[in-house]
Amino acid sequence: METLNRTGAVIFMLFLATAAWQDLRKKSVEVRVFVVFGAAAFLWNILIIWYMAGFPGEPETITGTGEIIGTRIKERMAGCLVGAVLLVLAWTSRGGIGAGDGCFFLVSGLLLEAGQNFCLFLAGLFLCGLWSLGVFTRERLAGHAGSGRITLAFLPFVAAAGIAGTAAGFIGK
Repeated sequence: METLNRTGAVIFMLFLATAAWQDLRKKSVEVRVFVVFGAAAFLWNILIIWYMAGFPGEPETITGTGEIIGTRIKERMAGCLVGAVLLVLAWTSRGGIGAGDGCFFLVSGLLLEAGQNFCLFLAGLFLCGLWSLGVFTRERLAGHAGSGRITLAFLPFVAAAGIAGTAAGFIGK
């Protein structure tokens, strides 16, 4: 199981780095990034279920498999909740919030527990808010009137939070 957990952490870190880098460079993330890492996360979850249910041919495989699958699906749905809410907000804000951020948290919800994904979002939001406050203050002090229209890529802040969370052992355990 330890190897599977490490594999999920590697998938998450690769996804985090790829999405953050694209968001930083282009303020968008290619759809194929979400598709590729979403598929990898889906297959990883299937391997976890297969491992938890026992390998085919073992007598205990039949009993409890439905419960294990149901529990895992509920856990992953809860993990994806942040992404679903962000997608609804992106739709209702007419682009004020990027749909890519919602898609990111949908995929990360397949790789992280619900609490980890929510804390990752909150930590990214906090870091982005601090940076935004600094940018806003600098622009105002410089006398630039249009500073309220500056947009920031959000996922690099999420990446900083994700790296810190992984280093602290909170993410990927």
